[in-house]
Amino acid sequence: MFNRLFHHLVVVMFNMILIFVQVYFAVQFSDLGSDYVNPIDLCRDLNRFMLPEASAQALITLVLLVLGRWGAFLLNLPVLVWNLRKYANKEFTLDPTEIFRTYQKYKREAFFKLIFYLCMFFCKFSTCHQSRATPPGITNTSHSLHVHDDLGSHSPRCTRQGPAYRV
Repeated sequence: MFNRLFHHLVVVMFNMILIFVQVYFAVQFSDLGSDYVNPIDLCRDLNRFMLPEASAQALITLVLLVLGRWGAFLLNLPVLVWNLRKYANKEFTLDPTEIFRTYQKYKREAFFKLIFYLCMFFCKFSTCHQSRATPPGITNTSHSLHVHDDLGSHSPRCTRQGPAYRV
């Protein structure tokens, strides 16, 4: 139980970090479009975050695979493949000489990833909250708790008695 909760918290924490990184990317690309930032400085600043961002995404995907969260794993897999494709094609660093020609594409990518990470954050946060609220093997009904045995049947072994539970 603790191990599973710890993994969920790691995924939520890394999602929060990735959200902040994508917000930073979006702001920087908007500043470049408004001519508030020098292209050389922009590329130097953003290139520092490109590989750690992809590594964090790969770690999240790996943790979801280990946890057996197939739905979330399959949702994260296209972003991981996208990052791996960029790395394989040597498109993983921004070039200051071509940034004005390509910054709209990178800005769209930053906004897409921001929306994706926000959705994944809220999904994982609610999953983490649900897994913490009800331990596995126990179903909460309106008046009593039912414990599932190994055979799949459930019997009312715990009943609610005032503020505490009686076994």
